[in-house]
Amino acid sequence: MILRLKFFQSSSGGHVTVTSTSSKILHSLSGLSHPIPRLILSAVKGHLEGYSDGGLRTAILLLRCLISYMYFIYQHIQHIATATQFYFSNISIARTMTGTKEF
Repeated sequence: MILRLKFFQSSSGGHVTVTSTSSKILHSLSGLSHPIPRLILSAVKGHLEGYSDGGLRTAILLLRCLISYMYFIYQHIQHIATATQFYFSNISIARTMTGTKEF
């Protein structure tokens, strides 16, 4: 049996925790205040209660889904910004060509 140890420490320093299960890490993260990490933590804890398999793969899957969603939203916002910029630059050109102030 291969035992994979996980080491972690809070960003403010302090003691280092060494464990072979994700449940100890999840327990130490219970004080999160932001709603998105709390949602992910709750989903992984729910998975652990049902399957007791460590939950690491579930956490990775959830984080990958979240990152993909954020990338999709970023691309969508970039597309809207480019289209809006194109629209307003064309209005500016049309105003210059026709000598009007409003459309």
